Amino acid sequence: MKRIGFIAFLILVVYFLQTGLFTWIAINQIKPNFMIATITLVAFLRGEYYGLAFGAPLGLLTDIFFGPVIGPNFFLYSCIGLLAGKTYYVFSKENFMFPLLVIGLTDVAYNLAIYILGYLFRGNMDFFYFLLHIILPEAVYTILIGAVVYRPFVFINQKLLSIKKNQEESELR
Repeated sequence: MKRIGFIAFLILVVYFLQTGLFTWIAINQIKPNFMIATITLVAFLRGEYYGLAFGAPLGLLTDIFFGPVIGPNFFLYSCIGLLAGKTYYVFSKENFMFPLLVIGLTDVAYNLAIYILGYLFRGNMDFFYFLLHIILPEAVYTILIGAVVYRPFVFINQKLLSIKKNQEESELR
């Protein structure tokens, strides 16, 4: 129960950081997507189901408060959590560069989906402008934020795993 409460608390912290703090540190109206970085890191460190457990509520909160319809961000963030979680089984957690690569790829994939859903269907065909002025700068900014928060996330993950292990050992006694 404590773990679920901590996850809910962390989801709210991430949401408020994204919608509050990171709007103030925008560069040329480009802000990092801290939600994508968090979903990807959680999925990388804990697996696909934790990625889904983070992605779905963050997407739903984004859709409720900022989207014209409920569903697109919920679906995209959930898919990002599931797909990034597949790397949990393959790569070492001590590897610093791979999670940053995954963060960049998931941010680019998210923004491409937003372009297709939001702009292309409206007739805006200037893809290269969107790519060069929005997608790539945001991906770089998100990777930089991911690099800053990666080690604290690894530390928190190790603490949570040790707490879980201690609880399981105390239950066996």
